[in-house]
Amino acid sequence: MTAPIRLPPIVRERLDNGLRVIVAARGGVPLAAARLVLRGGASLDPGKQAGLAHLVALAARRGAGRRSGEQIDRLVEELGADLGAGVDEDATYFGLSAPSEALPRCLDVLADVAGAPTFPAAEVARLRRREVAALAHDLDEPAVVADRAMLGATYGGHPYGHPPEGRVRDLSRVRRADVVAFQRRHYHPGAGILLVVGAVEGPAVLEQVRRRSGAGVPPASPRRPCRRRRRPRRWSWWSTSRSSPRSRCGSPARATRGGARTTTPGWSPARCWAGGSPRGSWRRSG
Repeated sequence: MTAPIRLPPIVRERLDNGLRVIVAARGGVPLAAARLVLRGGASLDPGKQAGLAHLVALAARRGAGRRSGEQIDRLVEELGADLGAGVDEDATYFGLSAPSEALPRCLDVLADVAGAPTFPAAEVARLRRREVAALAHDLDEPAVVADRAMLGATYGGHPYGHPPEGRVRDLSRVRRADVVAFQRRHYHPGAGILLVVGAVEGPAVLEQVRRRSGAGVPPASPRRPCRRRRRPRRWSWWSTSRSSPRSRCGSPARATRGGARTTTPGWSPARCWAGGSPRGSWRRSG
């Protein structure tokens, strides 16, 4: 018989500013990991600005609080930590992993990156150029082209209808003012969950987070209305190329009971794929 799973002690608390904090104490290795999850992913990209949420997450760590991007990099390296950021359809993620004794200073960095980014104009422009070049390069990959075509054909104008990384034409027109406006609108404690796991003490971590959190309850995170269709569409990509076959098929799926909660209520991404090519056409199958 399988032994019961023993979960570590877990402490949960919602702070006065709306931030949810979850701490799981797990001894053994003297390491700790902190993850800040914000409700504000690619599905909140404004029209004709696909990729904005992705660019905001990247640019946030290139200058925050009183530190420049280079100073943040040096501090993270000195602490023996790793700092990362990412975006999917429904959330933005900031994460740090470090030795347990460095956790308080890591929480300072995490709070600055998410709550007080300065978005230097030169860094925003550099990252935009880099991401646009990467998106253009990806068009040489048949599988990537098929994936992006599937999203557009399946979801259409729905917020899930573009890749989180964005599109070349949309990201090229994003400016620093757009980055700042997105961060101010969607990055606030009431839209976030902070998770800390490792060789830590729950009450001590909660006290550290309380000292770093501001007072007051922020406004609710605005949500883009979901565009519902009377009947889901199913699409398939039919290949005409023999040298590089790629195909994709997909259908929008409604979230079911027990499914993941998303930024756009009532929907969750549904994707399936197997073999095909970018040299082909989309056909509606339902």
